[in-house]
Amino acid sequence: MAIAAIEGATTIYSDDEDIAMLAEGRFGVINIAAIPLPPESAQGKLPFEAEEQDGSISQS
Repeated sequence: MAIAAIEGATTIYSDDEDIAMLAEGRFGVINIAAIPLPPESAQGKLPFEAEEQDGSISQS
């Protein structure tokens, strides 16, 4: 929290109850679970190679 204060942060993202108590009045505290996920369309697909049972490589 010291770094957050020095850097002028206004919000801390944490699930730690002790951090939330210490930050009370100085920072807004947001639980990690409260952060909305981006829409699936914005989440790109990562290319990877999977090895088939016969030892060949297939791409998905």
